[in-house]
Amino acid sequence: MFPWRAAILSLTVLIAALASVSDGAAHALVMNSIPAANADVAPGTIRIVLTFNSRIDKKRSRVAVYSSDAQEAAVTGVADQSENILRGDVVLTRSGPYQIRWQVLSRDGHITRGIIPFAVRDAKAAQ
Repeated sequence: MFPWRAAILSLTVLIAALASVSDGAAHALVMNSIPAANADVAPGTIRIVLTFNSRIDKKRSRVAVYSSDAQEAAVTGVADQSENILRGDVVLTRSGPYQIRWQVLSRDGHITRGIIPFAVRDAKAAQ
């Protein structure tokens, strides 16, 4: 292989790697969640707090909670001045596994979504 071909190949690989890093950095990802992934929480009103790694468009973002039988529980949005945090409250009285399903639009136009599993303890065990 000619030296200039090796140089072009190396440069092409480097550019592709940098492009994938910069593209991935544009997506809003959850850095911290309350409840945490796989956490056990007491039944009642549960505060949901999702902290993202970048600013998000809150008007075009969504947080939902689903039970294991795919029933959606109503999440009431809670105002927050932070540009990277979504908050909400949900009332869960039935024990079992649940999922927080989130979808956000980052300010640069990328949509990301994810699932955070958690469980509500049996009310008798919570006492």
